[in-house]
Amino acid sequence: MAKSKNYFKGLGLAGLVSLTSCVAPEKGLDKIIQDGQQASAPVPANGSKPSGLDYNVKIADKYLARIGLIFFDEPVLQTGLTYSNANLPGLRVGYWENRLLGNGELTEIDTSVSYGRSFEGLDTSVKTNYIFLDSFTSFRDVVELTANVSTNDLPLTFGAEANAVFSPDNNRDIGFEYLLSARKDLTLTPGLTANAWTDIHYNSHYFTPDSTLSVSNIGAGLNWDVFRNGIFNLGISGQQQYTLGDNFDDQSLVSANIGGSLKF
Repeated sequence: MAKSKNYFKGLGLAGLVSLTSCVAPEKGLDKIIQDGQQASAPVPANGSKPSGLDYNVKIADKYLARIGLIFFDEPVLQTGLTYSNANLPGLRVGYWENRLLGNGELTEIDTSVSYGRSFEGLDTSVKTNYIFLDSFTSFRDVVELTANVSTNDLPLTFGAEANAVFSPDNNRDIGFEYLLSARKDLTLTPGLTANAWTDIHYNSHYFTPDSTLSVSNIGAGLNWDVFRNGIFNLGISGQQQYTLGDNFDDQSLVSANIGGSLKF
């Protein structure tokens, strides 16, 4: 499929990064702000973890989707909130939106519900994400189902993810994406951390007529936990995306963000 055709069809999937993402998956560059290097919150006397609200505000030079498409080739403002309740361990409810930085135009809203469990050596999660596009674009709304597994006890964090995307704008109504990733987080000084990551994507009839390798990403970032308690973080990140076929062009991305986690 021609690059230009993929470009316009891809607009209909604006949101395949969930809190995340103008870049890589939710485990992408913002992970360090949301759950990577925060101080552990105190555990109440009853042994349960407190409820929490994670927030993230990002400014990026473009909206670059992890599947290789530029949804908006201009600066964007992306904000997200994720709520967890102490009485419902593992369950998280999220909200995410994308706006054009120049005029504040709202182009996308994502709402999600996820459930995660941790085992010895592994973290697992499943998520459903509803992407609102009807109100903002000429494309139809999208439903995304995601399953993820990652290691939690190795020097590098290895992950695998599978996505099923249901969209009337897709040429087969449903597309699939499979992803493998690796990530390293490193503490430089108390409160200051660095991260580097890479991933590779395989698309199965995902806005393309045939199954195909899509893109590979490499990225790095810095995060400063200002008060060393996870409440207020400042981060910068960069990413280079390489096409693995003739569907897309190589792209780069830079961003700055503020984020943290409030416990109550």
